[in-house]
Amino acid sequence: MKLLTQALSLSLVIAISAGLSSVEAKSKPAESKGPAELEQPPMPPSLKESSSGKVTVDVPEGASSDERELRAQAIAYAAAFARGDAKALASMWSEDGTFTLADGSRLSGRKAIESFFATDFAHRSGQELDISINALKFPSENLAIEEGTTRIRTGPDAGALARYMVVHVKKDGKWQMAAVSEDDQSPLATDSIEDLSWLIGNWSFEGPLGSMQAQAEWAGGQHNFIRMMIASEDGNKIAVQVIGRDPLTGRLKSWHFAPSGGYGTGLWVRDGETWLETAESVEPDGCLGSSVNILKKLDDKTFSWHSTGRFLAGKQMPDTPEITLSRKQ
Repeated sequence: MKLLTQALSLSLVIAISAGLSSVEAKSKPAESKGPAELEQPPMPPSLKESSSGKVTVDVPEGASSDERELRAQAIAYAAAFARGDAKALASMWSEDGTFTLADGSRLSGRKAIESFFATDFAHRSGQELDISINALKFPSENLAIEEGTTRIRTGPDAGALARYMVVHVKKDGKWQMAAVSEDDQSPLATDSIEDLSWLIGNWSFEGPLGSMQAQAEWAGGQHNFIRMMIASEDGNKIAVQVIGRDPLTGRLKSWHFAPSGGYGTGLWVRDGETWLETAESVEPDGCLGSSVNILKKLDDKTFSWHSTGRFLAGKQMPDTPEITLSRKQ
């Protein structure tokens, strides 16, 4: 079942149904005929400073033209932000792109994103944006995932650091942002597995998409990893997810496994009661996938979940509907 590992999330696994699976099967991308040839943009400087803020765009030696283009795009983004040019900013998104704000609210579509920036600039002027790109990966030919930090400065106010993640997709030879998510937390903050301890227990979902069951427990009786087992209504195991702190990075990470042979990983970031998981997968047939999964604790007995910025083999897939899971008595 391709949706399982492509989703890379316990919650998206729960959302699987025959209806969604048929959508995935019908929309599986055809083999790529290769990207259009692009004129290689100029190599940006290691550190660009101007009245529009500064952008750290260190480019590794031998970087591809795609990587140069995306890093240079960050400079253009900061410049448009400083000008208060909402239209130019929104044009960097795909037509149906999404922007998930730090408070968990989500904007869908280029028009909604442009309207958001226009309103923001009307109330706040003279802002400058500093961008630092920490990582830029290419899971597939027409897909890139960017992670970094930003700081909005107004006059002498240095502003607070925020983390961001961008899913870029290449369409008709042009890179556009398909999904952007923000997190106001300091990048130095370390989320703890104990912060997810409320997941321990049994959960269920029932709705038009079908019925699923989930059981979360501390692995091995130690409070280091949470193991989540997902099963269908008839009790057949669908997937296993393990969440814990990666000792190499100090960040919360998840590992996903499906009986079909696919697997994946995800990095978790907390913003209040909302968690963002930046996930990547490898399907049984070798196809690469990615998604941004958003889990929000509503109260002690329920949490919501949906997935956006979903790609499979370089093709953008539709967002999942938001679902609500309930704790079983």
